Amino acid sequence: MHESTLTPFWLHHARVVALATIIMAGGHMIGSATSGIPAYVIILHAFIVVLIAYPIQTGFAYLCMAHLPDRLHLGVRAVIGCLLAASITAVLGPVLSWFAGVAHPAIARATTREDLWQVLRGGYLTILAIHIALGPVLWMSLTYTWWRRWFQRHRGEQAPVATDGQEGQPLLVADNSEPPFMTKLPFKKRGALHALSAELHYVRVYTSAGNDLVLMRFSDAVAQCGKTEGLRIHRSHWVALSAIAEVSCESGNMMVRMHDSLEFPVSRSYQGVVRNALPGKVA
Repeated sequence: MHESTLTPFWLHHARVVALATIIMAGGHMIGSATSGIPAYVIILHAFIVVLIAYPIQTGFAYLCMAHLPDRLHLGVRAVIGCLLAASITAVLGPVLSWFAGVAHPAIARATTREDLWQVLRGGYLTILAIHIALGPVLWMSLTYTWWRRWFQRHRGEQAPVATDGQEGQPLLVADNSEPPFMTKLPFKKRGALHALSAELHYVRVYTSAGNDLVLMRFSDAVAQCGKTEGLRIHRSHWVALSAIAEVSCESGNMMVRMHDSLEFPVSRSYQGVVRNALPGKVA
């Protein structure tokens, strides 16, 4: 499914909560078939746990996907976020289930808040282990694909274009036609295209006459540059080869400096691309 067909936010997440509740309740029913616990109690308990855990997992996964180093795969960043969230969900889920009167029997035996905290202290590691084992599996299987597409759509997070079978090779086409988005710039700022940078839902277009913002997806802007000889150097930066003055590399950090003195960082996943495309300009 193409990213333009991304399921609406609330519809997608409502489906995820429903599916996760069914999976957890079904597993609990199978595991406690002879315990005599009413089905509605098991379902309500699963729903409360999911309703608490899912947004916390999503929040932590999003933060890790957005802020951990680019050299880590997006999926790895998401799993790290889910694992970090487990320390919180392992407490909130049982507590709210206990207040709702549908907690697991091991928790439900607590009759006062003091008893509840004592039970949680004694069983926290076991509960944490369960959340660590199940949380990332459910989140990754049910919602990671949606969030990956969301990143591609709103943050320009996509794999480097491959042109000769090697991942990370630049898109280079010998055609100097002007990209369509250039017509959206103020006339006085239209000139030779130098670079593109993602800024939230906008793209900052740098030209020989200045720079300005254009409302569009970064990935779409890069695609429109297919007729301009250029290079993706970061999930948020694209540069025209004709505007590059030199490439510096110090302590593993690579920077591209343009002829107009602008500088852009090169993410580690693109450093090999830059070295291959610009062997004579890497200092």
